[in-house]
Amino acid sequence: MMIESLNMESMSTSLNILGWLVALFIGGFAGFVYFLGLWLTLKRLPTSNNPALLMLASLLLRMAFVMSIFYLIMLKVGWQGLLIALVGLTLVRFILSRHYKPEVLTSESVKSEPIENV
Repeated sequence: MMIESLNMESMSTSLNILGWLVALFIGGFAGFVYFLGLWLTLKRLPTSNNPALLMLASLLLRMAFVMSIFYLIMLKVGWQGLLIALVGLTLVRFILSRHYKPEVLTSESVKSEPIENV
């Protein structure tokens, strides 16, 4: 009887770890989709007829997607899975911001032209 309960306990622990790994990867995927949507929105912004509406619609769609994914993770894995999915999203943000680091402007890289007084 003791061996059976020990075996069931280790099985439950391994299922929890598997659920947490799945939550990490799904959270990372949700982060990738979120930041891809943000990037596409920012690329379309200069040519948009109504940039405020574009930004608002993009924000609402991206947030609805991520929040629904997080809600499903919380239902299946629990609050621990939700936190781990948030870690996955944050890791993707960190990786993308390091990979696509903005160009640092220096005084040599900026051609300054004299400002004319009107």
